[in-house]
Amino acid sequence: MRMRRNLKWALLSVLLASCGGAVCGDGTVEKDGRCLPADPSSDSDSGSSDSSETAADTGEEAVDPGLVDADGDGFPAAADCDDSVPEVNPAANEVCNGIDDDCDNLVDDADPDLDAPLWFVDADGDGFGSDRRDGDGCDMPEGAAAHPDDCDDSDPFTHPGAAESEAASEACLTDADGDGFGATEPADGVEPGTDCDDADPEVSPGAVEEPWDDLDQDCNGIDLETWADVSAGSFHSCAIDTLGRLACWGDNSYDQCTPPATGSYTHVVAGEQHSCAIASDQSVVCWGAPRSPRQYGQVSDTPDIQATAIAAGVYTTCAVTVAGDTMCWGAGSYGEATPPAVDLVSLAGGLVNMCGLDVDGNALCWGMEGTHLPPDAPAGSYVSISSGHSDACVADASQQVTCWGWNGDVLLRGTYIDHSGGEYHSCAIDTSNEVTCWGRPAAAVTPPSELRLTQVSSGGGHNCGITTEGTLACWGDDRMGQSTPP
Repeated sequence: MRMRRNLKWALLSVLLASCGGAVCGDGTVEKDGRCLPADPSSDSDSGSSDSSETAADTGEEAVDPGLVDADGDGFPAAADCDDSVPEVNPAANEVCNGIDDDCDNLVDDADPDLDAPLWFVDADGDGFGSDRRDGDGCDMPEGAAAHPDDCDDSDPFTHPGAAESEAASEACLTDADGDGFGATEPADGVEPGTDCDDADPEVSPGAVEEPWDDLDQDCNGIDLETWADVSAGSFHSCAIDTLGRLACWGDNSYDQCTPPATGSYTHVVAGEQHSCAIASDQSVVCWGAPRSPRQYGQVSDTPDIQATAIAAGVYTTCAVTVAGDTMCWGAGSYGEATPPAVDLVSLAGGLVNMCGLDVDGNALCWGMEGTHLPPDAPAGSYVSISSGHSDACVADASQQVTCWGWNGDVLLRGTYIDHSGGEYHSCAIDTSNEVTCWGRPAAAVTPPSELRLTQVSSGGGHNCGITTEGTLACWGDDRMGQSTPP
C-alpha cells in the first residue's frame, strides 16, 4: 500500500511540474520559484484588503484555480479529487464509506489500498467472535463478528459486557438469565461473577430479599428472617417474627426459652425465669418457671383473658385486658401484683416493681419501696414508658425522653423513637436510628457503632433490638447465649 501511495506522490509531482508549479509545505503553490497564497484574495504581498483590486492592478500574476487548495488538506484542486472535503485527498486512507477517499478512482473493496476491517468467526451469534479470522472487507460475512475476544464462542450468553451490573462490567462473563450479574460457576475459562443462581432472573446480588421463603434472593448466603417484636429478659431473650411465630434463646433452665410451637402472636415479654405473649386473638400465654425455686404463679396462675398490653417482671406478670382492667399474678409480697385502681393503657416490668401509663398519659409505678421502686415520675402526659430494676423512662408526644431512679435523673437531648430499661442500664433509639445506652455493665452500654435499630429491649446485662433491615441484633452479656439470636 505504501509503495502505491509513493507512486501517487511521484505522479502528482510530475503533474504539478507540467503546470509550472509545485506544492509548498503549507498547502500553497510554488510558482516561479516562490510560494503563492492558495487564496488569491489574501495575497500578503499586496498590502491591501481591497477586494476590487486585481492582479493586474498590483502587478501580480493571477493564480491558476487548479493550484488552489480550498479544503486545506495540502493538495491543490488539480490533484485533489474533492477539494471541498479535507479527508479526501491522494494521501488519505481508503476506508469503507462508499467514496473514493484516496483519489485513485477505486472505492472500498475495489481498492487494493483499502484499510479493510477484520472479521472473526462468531459461532454462537452473540456479536463477539473467537480468535479465528473470517476474512476482511467492507461487508461482514455471515456468522462473523468484529470483536475477537469471546471467551466462550459456544455460548451466546457468555461474552464481554454480558453482565452489565457487575463491577467489572466489561469482563467476559456468563449471564444466562439476563439479570445483569454473571454466573458464580461458569464454564471453564470464563471468569466467575456474583449471581448465585444464573437460571433465575429474580435471584442476584441486586435482588430484593423475601423473608422466610427458604430462598436466598440477594446471594448473601442466607434467607432473610425479619422480626416484628423483641424482648430481653434477665438471661434469655424472645422475639416474634413477621409471620407471627415465637422464638427464644439463652438460658432455658426453667423452660423460659420453650415457647408454644404453634399459633400467631403480636407481642412478647421476657422476665427472669418465665416469658409471656399476646396471641393474634389477644389471648395470653405464659411459659417457664414450673420447676423454679422462684415459682410464684407467674406462669401457672395465668388467667384466661384477652389483653392489649402485658409486662413480665422477675416474679410477677401484669396485663391490661380488652375491657381496660389491669390484672397481675405471681409474687406480690411488695405490692408489685397490686396495680393502682386506675385505667392503664401500657405496662413495663422491673425487679419487684411495675410501671404503667394511664389513659391521660400519667406515669405510675408500684411495688417495693426504696431502691427498687422508681419514685414518682415527672408530671406530664406521656406516650410510652419503660422500666428497669430500679429506674424508669418515659417519652412525651414530642419524643423527648426523661428517665429517673437508680441511674439518676436523665433528660436525653434530642428526640427518640424507642427506649427500654434493664437491670442497671437503659437504652434509647434516636430518630436517626442510632442507639444510646447508659449505666452498667460496660458491655451492655456499648452498642456496635454501625448498629441502626427501630426497636430496643434491655435485659439483665444485655440488649436486643430489631435493625432497620428487620433483622435481630443483640449485644452485651452472652454467657447463657442470650445475645446470640437465631
